[in-house]
Amino acid sequence: LLRHPDFVVARMKGQYWQVREKVFDYQGRFRRANELR
Repeated sequence: LLRHPDFVVARMKGQYWQVREKVFDYQGRFRRANELR
């Protein structure tokens, strides 16, 4: 349940790159994050 807030915070902080790497390490969660976008 930290996919939406995590992504939003990353965009506001401008650290989208760092978050993207963490999302990839989660477990294929990057696909869901991309869909929510």
